[in-house]
Amino acid sequence: MSSSSDGIKHGYSTIRAVLDDLRGRSLIIGLAAWDADSRWYRLRAIERSERVAGLPASLRGLADVAVEQVRRWADRHDVPYAPGRSAPWTSEFWSAASRAMTTAIRLDPPRAMTPLRDHEVDFESLFDAVVQPATPARERARRIDGLISSALGDASKVLKRGAEFTAFGGVYEAVLRGAVGATGGVVVEGVNLAGANARRDADALVSRLLRIQDARTSLRTEVIVGYIASPGGLNGETDMRDWIRAKVTEHVYDLVLEEPRFQSAAEASLAAVGVGSD
Repeated sequence: MSSSSDGIKHGYSTIRAVLDDLRGRSLIIGLAAWDADSRWYRLRAIERSERVAGLPASLRGLADVAVEQVRRWADRHDVPYAPGRSAPWTSEFWSAASRAMTTAIRLDPPRAMTPLRDHEVDFESLFDAVVQPATPARERARRIDGLISSALGDASKVLKRGAEFTAFGGVYEAVLRGAVGATGGVVVEGVNLAGANARRDADALVSRLLRIQDARTSLRTEVIVGYIASPGGLNGETDMRDWIRAKVTEHVYDLVLEEPRFQSAAEASLAAVGVGSD
């Protein structure tokens, strides 16, 4: 990542709520990102279901107003006091917007980043890594299940949501997706390693999967894990990914960069335990 704003083709800017200008106290509450090659950009602040600790309600409302104002500038390709017009998929636009925003809601100067492979999915991962919002567990689960289902393709038809497997001590553990065949079972799990809860979620996942693998049954259990990564590893998730791989399964895949491998691993595991994918 770089903070140089000269001709950044793939970049992002953070939105800040200023709590105390004199003491330099502020909170990151939103994000803008762009890709000049694809003429794409996206901008958003935290939504109603998301929380940033310490953010006053008054600034939250002001942030919504500020974001809408920037969207209007983007639609017009025109920022007040800028020397000329610029498109919102260029760093020139975001540099100008940064200079124009001088209220309690500020826009940081552009920073360069690696190109996003899947704009919408990677933008949300970047948002999670940079803003670190607290999000309800139900919404986190819905997002990871949607990505897992899409990445599985036809295999999602036989891998049932909430399937239960015998675990340590004879208890049952529910998994994100699962199927049981003649010679064993397949567990497909997912985890968001880009968000604020990444370390806690990764540790909980490892513990649950180890309990399933330690069940005293004669059936084999194939485990595949898909994860959401932050662009460029911004959230520092490499150790968490490697922890899952070292303790549970070698089949751990980035759901964007390694989707074909993730799908192939799921199909191969289903075939190995005698479950068809159609």
